Amino acid sequence: KEIPWSTYYLGLSGVAVALTGAVALDAWPFVLLPDMAWTVAIVVAFAFSAITHKYYTAEMKVGEPEEPPELR
Repeated sequence: KEIPWSTYYLGLSGVAVALTGAVALDAWPFVLLPDMAWTVAIVVAFAFSAITHKYYTAEMKVGEPEEPPELR
């Protein structure tokens, strides 16, 4: 069963907030990488999710993007 995209993004945001908090508090093992590496990881996670979301949304569209002949 698929979860709604809004729920997915809410969960991803929660993970990003938790990760940001752990990095800000210098919790181990998050101190092993620089802060910028964690920032890039979060941005990549959201970018990958957005690209995947766009792909699945495009797959669900039926027909061609042109107007029907009666509307031309």
